[in-house]
Amino acid sequence: MDLPYADAGNAVLTERISLLSRQLLVCATATDCLAAWCETHGIGDGPIRTKVSQGAVSSSNAGAVGYRRVKLLRGAAFLSAAEIRYRCDALDPAILRNLAETDIPFGKLVAPLNPRRITTFVGTFGELSAECVLVHHATVLDGSGRPIARVREAYQRVLVSLRPDDSRLS
Repeated sequence: MDLPYADAGNAVLTERISLLSRQLLVCATATDCLAAWCETHGIGDGPIRTKVSQGAVSSSNAGAVGYRRVKLLRGAAFLSAAEIRYRCDALDPAILRNLAETDIPFGKLVAPLNPRRITTFVGTFGELSAECVLVHHATVLDGSGRPIARVREAYQRVLVSLRPDDSRLS
């Protein structure tokens, strides 16, 4: 591979990472954003699903904080890893039960609360060897502006990968 081609590939990869990040900044939930992104770019099959690797609640007292570590997938495509800390007193018992007992994505569970995100950190990693290419940290608010969760998300290379036949670069 000649150097100008490699530089052009890096520029396109950087632009795709930037485009994904901008999309995440305007979406109410990462789940919804990833579903639309994957559909547009032909990544994976079916709905976004969650694989929970760890979950816990700090206590049953007022002010309890829940924790969930997950991977989001579409078909076999591993899209992102996330750590979610949520305020138990801000979520109704049905949502808390589903968080503890199911693999339903957090974004789908809190959708009835009309969430929105305030992103507090964005980091990009465009190196060709990196599997994680983008990191977002955000506070999730309900429809009345009350904080319900903090999330740390690591988006994977598959979301922006360059294929020789890929004409869907934007």
